[in-house]
Order: sequence, then structure tokens, then C-alpha cells
Amino acid sequence: MDSKDCSSIGLLNMFTHPVFQVKDEIIVAANQSAQALQIPENRSVFEIIRSGQDAYRDFVEGCLSITVGVGPVNFIASVVRVDSIDFFHLQSGNEANDLQALALASQHLRDPLSNVIALTDSLCIADEDSMDKVRSLRVSQLNQNLHRLLRSVGNMSDAYSCADKINNMETLNISAVLREAVEKTMQHQYLDKPRFEFMDQSSDLIGTADRDLLERAALNLLSNALRYSDPQSTIKVSIRNEKNRAIFTVENDCMDLTPETLSTIFFQYRRTPSIFDGGKGLGLGLSIVQAAASAHKGSVLVTMPKKNTLRFCLTIPVSQNKNCNLSSPLIRPDYTGGFDRSLIELSDVLPSEAYKN
Repeated sequence: MDSKDCSSIGLLNMFTHPVFQVKDEIIVAANQSAQALQIPENRSVFEIIRSGQDAYRDFVEGCLSITVGVGPVNFIASVVRVDSIDFFHLQSGNEANDLQALALASQHLRDPLSNVIALTDSLCIADEDSMDKVRSLRVSQLNQNLHRLLRSVGNMSDAYSCADKINNMETLNISAVLREAVEKTMQHQYLDKPRFEFMDQSSDLIGTADRDLLERAALNLLSNALRYSDPQSTIKVSIRNEKNRAIFTVENDCMDLTPETLSTIFFQYRRTPSIFDGGKGLGLGLSIVQAAASAHKGSVLVTMPKKNTLRFCLTIPVSQNKNCNLSSPLIRPDYTGGFDRSLIELSDVLPSEAYKN
């Protein structure tokens, strides 16, 4: 091993989570954490890529989320290219344990919050005629913040379970699910800024998928775009089909965005405060987007097409599974507890007036 190789290994071992390097599609180095997972060196990386193979072949810049695996174990990987070398950052066991701890804690919060929201809604309806404007505003603000709490609890609970497996597979129109999520967002009467520019170039794509997980991933990307965009800007959303894949793209302006921020955008709990925290969450929504891509053998690519502009591209390959479970919407478990899903997922960006009733 020459001095350059030693230097490379030393750099990788500065990371506590599993990291390995790929050059010309060959795994050339791995840190101790990755070696403990038996990541093979001097082998083609495509031997361990479980989802997003086409996305990785086309990868040039940005941060790409795909799935890699050794034996029966899968890991979500964030891929960043530095010069001609790709760095694969894997979600470590410690991060998975953190998500599991959050999930356990959230189970004790979801039901009480759902009950409080239901009581608040009933009070609004019962006293709607006699309620003055000030009181009405306070109740709507209370209701909105309860929806925000329910969204956070849901993310805490489901970021772990979504990454682990997918339960509600059915045959459906994947393009239509993504399209409906956009239309739900655009149709909120209180949401007039920023402006949406929606380009639907998709046709029907029938395949096996989890409706709730796809909708949730799309709503998370739309919510993030609304949260970090200037009110005077335009959010560009598109759905298209390409090589039997549904491609959902959301592009928005994002001030103070840097390449360094972009390279760690999928790292749980490691967010740049001015962009991804600000008291607005733990970044678990993007974990659900990653989980949706991974569960459907797809990928998520984040790029900066120009300065201070962020573009998310969620790619879902269409697959057919004759043995999938067909689920009826009438008996499907509802992760929101029966409340309007768009009001839950967009609770950080909608004004309080949207929560009057």
C-alpha cells in the first residue's frame, strides 16, 4: 500500500459511520466501519447496488440516494462525487438505533395528539357561529400546531419502519398517485405564494407500489420546497415517464445553499441550521423520501442546477408482482389517524387559516 492509499484510508476512518470509495465502478477503499459490514474491495460496486443502478450509471454531480446490500442486509447510501472518486456514505447501525428509539417514543404520543386534534375540531364546529375573530384565530393556530406535532410524531415513528420494510403493496397507477399529491398541494385556497409551475408529461404507469409511502414522499418534497422558497419565487414541479420509470422532480430556490450542504443533505441530524433546522424538524422527512425510493427499487438525486437552486429528482421504476397484496382504501390503515393528509404534511407551510375547521 503506497502513501496515497494510506492517506485515503486515514481520511475514510475519520468517519464513524460506514464509508467506502469507488473509482471507475470499482470499490477501492473502505473504512473500518464499512469493512465490518463486509463491503468487498476491488470488486464492481454494481455487485452490491440493490436499487438505483441506472441512476448511478448516469450520476455526474450532486448527492444520490440509492440502496446497497451485502447478503440479506440492505443499507441506504448517500453518494457524493469528489473529482473522479465516489464516496458512499451508509446509514450506520447507530443511526438506525436512534430512529428506533424515536419510533418507540412517538408511539406514546400519536394517540393523545390525535384525540386532542379531534376535540379541537369539534369545538370549532360547535361554536363556529358565536366565535369572535380573535378566538377563531387562536383556535386555528392551536389546531395548526397540533397538526405540526402530529406530523413530527409521524415522521419519528415511520422513518424507522419505512426504512425497514414496505407493507401495503398493491397494483396502482404510480403516475396518478404522484399527480394527485401535487394537485392536493396546489388546490389549497390559502396557498398562493410561492407560485407553482406544474408540468405533467406522464402517462399511466401501472405497477406495484405503496400508495401511502409514495404520496408521503411527494408531499414531503413539496413541503420542503415551500418552506425554503422565497414567497416571490416559482416552484417547478414535473412528472414524466422514462424507460418504464416515473420521475418526479421538484425544483426551488434555496438561499445560502452550498455544495458542502448538498453533500450531507441526507445525513440524519446533520443539517445546516440556516437551511434544514431553524427549529422546524430533524430532517426525518427526507428519510421517508429515501425509504420510499429504496422500497420501490428507485433513487433520489439532489443537484444544484444553478446557484441557490435545489432540485430533487425521485425516480420510481415500475415493476409488476403477481403475488402482491391488493389493498382496499376502505380498510387501509391510515398513518394520520383519519385526518387530511395534506394538512398534516403541509402543516409547516400552510397559514393558520387553513386549520379553522
